[in-house]
Amino acid sequence: MEEKKKFKLGLLPKLIIAIIVGILFGQFLPEGFCRFVVTLSSFFSQFLSFIIPLMILAYVTMGIANLKSGAGKLLLITVVIAYCSTLIAGSASFFVADTLFPHFMSADALDKIAATAGNSLEPYFSLEIPALMNTLSAVVTAFVLGLCMSSLRQDHRRHPVQRCVRLLRHH
Repeated sequence: MEEKKKFKLGLLPKLIIAIIVGILFGQFLPEGFCRFVVTLSSFFSQFLSFIIPLMILAYVTMGIANLKSGAGKLLLITVVIAYCSTLIAGSASFFVADTLFPHFMSADALDKIAATAGNSLEPYFSLEIPALMNTLSAVVTAFVLGLCMSSLRQDHRRHPVQRCVRLLRHH
């Protein structure tokens, strides 16, 4: 028997198709339906801004806690590389925005963009889900917790969380 190969579409083509479909829907469907979609999008955005710092906290903490002893130097190098690349990317973005973009835009382009932005649809209602912490706080907290848990790995028979609980009970 010969297996049929399934055609799989990559993420980028799916995103492009979704953008085109969204534009078409926005042009031809009633305003009420579009506002409903904007409301759902608002809920999803609020949920993501709430859950992502918690996911970062959980995954980064456990990832660092499972590092072998002596991995602190590797972790420090990783943090320095990440910080330097962020500075370089931010500086490059500022340079491009400051030097190149003014040549591409006309003098009244910002006024046109502001006028167009005022015509956007508002959701029917919104739900505020405040994040417990921002992303940077989650990363810093995860590093600190992960390093603490990693340093407690001397007792290999217990899970790092069990050792932390045992230490807290004794104090």
